[in-house]
Amino acid sequence: MLADAFRAEGARFLRQRGALIWGFGFFPAAMLLITLAVAFFVRTHVHKEMPGAASVAESVLRNIHYASAPPDQLFVLLAAAALFAGDYRWETWRLLTPRNSRLTLLGGKLIVYALACLAGLLLLGLSGVLQTVLGAAIDGSRIALPDFSAAFFGQLGLSLATAWLDLMLLGELALLTAVVTRSNIAAIMVPFGLFCVQAFVVSQIHGADRIQPPLKYLITLPSLSVDVLRGTVLGPGGEQAVGVGVAGVCVAVWLLGLGGAALALFQRQDLTRE
Repeated sequence: MLADAFRAEGARFLRQRGALIWGFGFFPAAMLLITLAVAFFVRTHVHKEMPGAASVAESVLRNIHYASAPPDQLFVLLAAAALFAGDYRWETWRLLTPRNSRLTLLGGKLIVYALACLAGLLLLGLSGVLQTVLGAAIDGSRIALPDFSAAFFGQLGLSLATAWLDLMLLGELALLTAVVTRSNIAAIMVPFGLFCVQAFVVSQIHGADRIQPPLKYLITLPSLSVDVLRGTVLGPGGEQAVGVGVAGVCVAVWLLGLGGAALALFQRQDLTRE
């Protein structure tokens, strides 16, 4: 049963404290420490109040958006590799497959990863709140609280959803790599390298192709499709550049394709020695 596989994988993953801390806790903590260090430097060396007010909303949204950047993705991949490739490393698949189907075993891992990514995004948001509040307390700047309107919660929900989609694409690629290579290192380095290449290619798209990305770009660059869903790809008048539905379909195809390919290969693997 999928519920049994989920509970088992969740219990195992929670015991991997190193993967949890480095994968989802280190980056938010590092961002908080850097912000506090900068605030302390401003207070002790600049001796001036920072102009304007520190916005809690901007800090939260900015931190959540960092989940789509390579530095945070590298740490998330540490946890993903431990979750998806750990049974190859410790040769425990042969103990698990007689007790549950391969579909539910991979499904349980994916659900655990999805919930862990959501928790990591919430930690990034909490880190943003602490950065603003504690930083202002140190350097003496003013704080601008969010208005808690429907527009703010809509923007927050959109940021969480799109950052989560980016991490799910990354995780499913790590899962496919782990199944193909049976290696923890490959499950980290291959997705990280491909996502870095993708980020570079997206940064080189300019002009009309950036404002209205052709279908070939949306299909081959899933992160660009996520950017369209996020609303960061806009026309000159601020209107949505391309149809959100097209970008959503492209992301869904990538998620289904990566997950389906991993499952198809996993079903054919000989795991008697794993």
